[in-house]
Parts: sequence; C-alpha cells; structure tokens
Amino acid sequence: MIHPLTYLNKLVFWDQKQIVLHNVIEDEQIFQFKPFESPIEIIVQTPVLNVVAVGCRDGSIILLNLLFDEVLLTFKQKQGAVN
Repeated sequence: MIHPLTYLNKLVFWDQKQIVLHNVIEDEQIFQFKPFESPIEIIVQTPVLNVVAVGCRDGSIILLNLLFDEVLLTFKQKQGAVN
C-alpha cells in the first residue's frame, strides 16, 4: 500500500497482478488499473506527480502514470524479481 503525493484520502493497493486506487474516507474503490503480466512485488512513489514505479517478479520495472493508466517506460533486469 502507498499514499501517492497529492492524492488526498486515497491509497494504492495491489495484489498479485492487479492495482486499485481506493478512497479511504468514502471506503470505495475509485479505479482498477489494467492487470500486469507478472505478479507485482513492490510499488514506489516517484518524484514525478501521478507516476509510480512497479517492480515485478519477472524483473520488470514499470513506470505507471496513475492519472491516465498508462505505462510510460519499462525496464527489465536479468537478476530476477524486483524487491
């Protein structure tokens, strides 16, 4: 779970291959992002607004724009899972 910068009362949750944006005050899911091909290991806020880095089990590092549900950039490491 992370709390993205400037997203008031909102948290990002994930499980395996799915990310959701949830409003904690209203207790409702706001948005469900497109599923990922590999299980998600970690999500980290970047210095750029609306962008998070998603680390996956297959070694992929994906920069995701939360505002537009758009993959901005993808890297792949050969050492295994991102943790």
